Amino acid sequence: MGKSKTCFEAFSGPAFIGFSLLANNLCEELVVADINPEAINYVKLTVSENNLSRKVRYYIADVLDGIPESEIFDLVVGNPPHFN
Repeated sequence: MGKSKTCFEAFSGPAFIGFSLLANNLCEELVVADINPEAINYVKLTVSENNLSRKVRYYIADVLDGIPESEIFDLVVGNPPHFN
């Protein structure tokens, strides 16, 4: 797959997938979005505790609704919610 400039994790929750991509140097920067504000609070905590404010942007958003149109992604990943 190679390294991507900007990765986007939709339905991120606490962004385990995105932070793993970033930690393994598979992307230079990470953008995450989740509709749940509490999930984004955990993302903010991870960003703060690991000094990642220059590499990670996060949004409370419903997939792409709420993401600025100026954001461009080279890789999109996600773990969508599951329902019975």
